Amino acid sequence: GDWIFKVSPYTEPSPADDESLDYARSQISEEAVATAVEMKRFVPEFLTEAADELLAGKPRIVGFSTVFQQNVASLVLAK
Repeated sequence: GDWIFKVSPYTEPSPADDESLDYARSQISEEAVATAVEMKRFVPEFLTEAADELLAGKPRIVGFSTVFQQNVASLVLAK
């Protein structure tokens, strides 16, 4: 969800990051948490590639949706 896309240089780390991980560990398996942590490593590259692909079409306007657990993903891509 949103935590995976909360990465530098788009946002700075905060104590809330550890709290989010602690909460996740209380709700889902350690394997699922490890998968999310691993996925987070690929986010900066993914965002760069997604932005490049969007801008390659030289759009005049780009819209971004924001829905449950996708707000940060849309916002960091827009940034």
